[in-house]
Amino acid sequence: MTDYFPMMMKKIMYGGLLLTSLTSAHAQQLTESFKVSTFIDKSKIYPYSIELQPEINDFILRYDESLRAFKNRDINLFIKTDIPNSEASLGFGYNLNLLENLSQCRSSIDDSVTQEGFIRLFIDNVLFDESTPAADLKLSTSPDSETLSGQNRLTVSSLPIEQIMQICSGTINIEGELSL
Repeated sequence: MTDYFPMMMKKIMYGGLLLTSLTSAHAQQLTESFKVSTFIDKSKIYPYSIELQPEINDFILRYDESLRAFKNRDINLFIKTDIPNSEASLGFGYNLNLLENLSQCRSSIDDSVTQEGFIRLFIDNVLFDESTPAADLKLSTSPDSETLSGQNRLTVSSLPIEQIMQICSGTINIEGELSL
């Protein structure tokens, strides 16, 4: 029986050593860095659409000789959706983004560009440019329609025109997107 105890002590001792070495192996911290990126196709989030309908698409700005600038022009933007009025409680809204605001004047004598970037835009009296979108605008129920809609005022404003005898023109492109 005396042989049994030393053998058992050896087993216990080996088991203890084995347990100790496993513990130290589990105590080592491993760290890895993983780069995560996500692409969300907003068009597949909800089945609704938005459409911008300006009051007029093409217009002429009148020149004010006393200001040496074009007169401001207000244009109503009508926002139409296919979201039923019954969905109003979900809090649908929209954003307006300026994609392009080009304006330039050319000499009527030699067609050279004499001035660029003289048109400023405002949505509901707030500056509107490529870096300042009109965000978190709310859609509302429409008594004339069964779908949610919105309306905003786009103001086209001119900086002073530096020279006379010019032909001036410009282009504005605005994008609308639904938001929740």
